[in-house]
Amino acid sequence: MDAVSNVRGLAHVAELLKANDRYLIVPHVQPDPDAFGSTLGFALLLKQLGKTAVVFSDEPLPASCAFLAAYHPVIHELPADAQDWKLIFLDGGERHRQLKTVRDWPTWMNLDHHMDNGQYAEWIYVDTQSAATSLIVADLAEHLGVAFDEASASCLFTGILFDTRAGFITDRCDGPLFRTVAKLVDAGARPDVLNRLMNEQLTMADFQLYGATVAGLRTAMDGQIVYGALTRADMDRTGGGEGAMELLTQHLPKVAGGEVYILFKESAPGLVKVSLRSKGKIEVNLVAKQFGGGGHKFAAGAKFDLPLDEAIAALIPAAEGAIRDQLAARV
Repeated sequence: MDAVSNVRGLAHVAELLKANDRYLIVPHVQPDPDAFGSTLGFALLLKQLGKTAVVFSDEPLPASCAFLAAYHPVIHELPADAQDWKLIFLDGGERHRQLKTVRDWPTWMNLDHHMDNGQYAEWIYVDTQSAATSLIVADLAEHLGVAFDEASASCLFTGILFDTRAGFITDRCDGPLFRTVAKLVDAGARPDVLNRLMNEQLTMADFQLYGATVAGLRTAMDGQIVYGALTRADMDRTGGGEGAMELLTQHLPKVAGGEVYILFKESAPGLVKVSLRSKGKIEVNLVAKQFGGGGHKFAAGAKFDLPLDEAIAALIPAAEGAIRDQLAARV
């Protein structure tokens, strides 16, 4: 548990949850499988306590996690009295990452594992050593006194799988994580099925966009930086989108010799979304922070209100400076 937390661990979180009855649970904007896996798994655990728990999103479910709605529904219209419920925000600590519909509402509880936290919720539990918010929720089950069933185990397994680079390979994959994952599998989570549902739903358009982006990959700093861009023109031509970006984010670090891997996405003219990854030496969240972004040490993101070429021209020198400074500090 990090210093920004204001609870006495997960046991205290469980006490607070047991003392109330109605919960509105929301993921972050542009939700990924950890965001939805943690919210849906959380709702299922709370329902075992006899609580009313609703998962709300005002955005469509991406293809990589749409299948999770089979385990628990995601509503797109709020109950009439929703503002009287306890609002819980999972997998995002900054207010601008909350869904627009509830962004200005009082947040009762925030459960997260990212490094940047706005500390605006009434109750905060942040553990940046945890590999995924879904893992935090899974560890909370013991304190709630509830058991996993196939549905909750499948949602939480999917979230953990996704946030460990879709294969349990990040630096946070330790013994306790694998012991928790084993419990989820014992409860009915099917690694083969869930991996297929999460990772094998790309469209032909996504692959065509992936190919166009790979063809345009570039390097900087003698290959220590590998970067590419999903251009608006390529997205319009192929029809690909988020699926291609997820695939590229997973595969760019496979290029040998790199320290920092950067993917630019031209979301709209003058608006660029950036994903940064590191192999474990360079803290890319420090680069993202320079531009108002954030995330994990070795996986972060930012947005630029700039044309694509200007965003690239601004970020690449910052990444070069981070590599020089951080590697020099290791000597």
